[in-house]
Amino acid sequence: MKVCLISSENSGINVVPAIADALRSRVHGIEVVLKVAATPLDIVNEVSLAGGCRAVAVILHYEKENAQVRVLMEKLVDLDLQGKHTMKFLEQDVDLDGAQEAARIADAIMVKLFGKTGPQQAGGNKASYKEL
Repeated sequence: MKVCLISSENSGINVVPAIADALRSRVHGIEVVLKVAATPLDIVNEVSLAGGCRAVAVILHYEKENAQVRVLMEKLVDLDLQGKHTMKFLEQDVDLDGAQEAARIADAIMVKLFGKTGPQQAGGNKASYKEL
């Protein structure tokens, strides 16, 4: 199973490596592809090139909304309408706790992939996800 995480060098906080680590620790055999675009607008090109991924997540934290962020949002909606669905985590807040934000996004990706945030065995003990 392949998941693509796409961000920008201009992101206010860099939580992508922590999200990748969280996914790898929860899902046995998952391949996490990290892509960092030079600008928010370049994220659109990276999404277009992210073929073969079961999930594509766009992660951008910005201090102030600007023309690039607005155009990015519009372009991501256009890609959704064309059938290239992405999970969008575009947050106007760079003062977030990086660890909490990474955990929140990793949980959301797990729900998208498996319908829940963590596997359960009989008795409530945690188990590992395995690719089916």
